[in-house]
Amino acid sequence: MKKTWFIITSVGVMFLVIFIIFSLKREKKGFSYKNMENLIISEKYWTEFSSQNSIISNCYIFDFQNDNDSVYLSDILNNSPKLVFWFSESSCSICIEEELKNLVELSKIIKKEDIVIIGSFQNMRKRWMRESSFRIFNLRKERLGMAIENNNFPFYFIADETLEAKFVFMPVKELPILTEKYFKIITEKYF
Repeated sequence: MKKTWFIITSVGVMFLVIFIIFSLKREKKGFSYKNMENLIISEKYWTEFSSQNSIISNCYIFDFQNDNDSVYLSDILNNSPKLVFWFSESSCSICIEEELKNLVELSKIIKKEDIVIIGSFQNMRKRWMRESSFRIFNLRKERLGMAIENNNFPFYFIADETLEAKFVFMPVKELPILTEKYFKIITEKYF
């Protein structure tokens, strides 16, 4: 009796395992990395689109290297268009470091003064922040008022004294060619 029960249970478990394996294989057919990449890109573009032409808040920002030096955002964005790079302390550190490297390369083409880096952070002990050759400003707890900020992913935009965010772009570290194309477009158009 025990042997019969064991055989029935073993056969049942074996059929269950075979069923699960075939089910998983069937589900995998619909998945591909290309589909995932397309999904990421479409979500990225929708997020960027929702912030295009936003009027950003004229926040009071603090110089990271000299916390006593604070100005209104409009004071930095005067005279000519600037490329603004935004990040928060919740953003991926590797992503921020990669974008700072990209900005170093870009600063060989456009003036360093035309690049503004704005972070929203409390922790100022990050090595890459202390060693950056760029002037980094801190929003602290304030916000620019752009929908894209809610995602906590780093992003770029062009702004001037009108405080209108144009050419909003969210880089994807796995697709660096997109950032290269973005830099090429904004360089030709604004710098």
